[in-house]
Amino acid sequence: MLQDGTISPKVDFGLNAVGGDLKGLDGCVRGVEYLYTGKSVGKVVVKLDEYA
Repeated sequence: MLQDGTISPKVDFGLNAVGGDLKGLDGCVRGVEYLYTGKSVGKVVVKLDEYA
């Protein structure tokens, strides 16, 4: 279905969230809040530092 274009995966890094993109551990809290606003598109992804 992906190859024939029936579905199109969406990933939301929170660029439209209050405070901008979602980074770090505090981004996890903001990511959940953003998810509950209903404004997210697709899966909400929080970027974590590899040393966090």
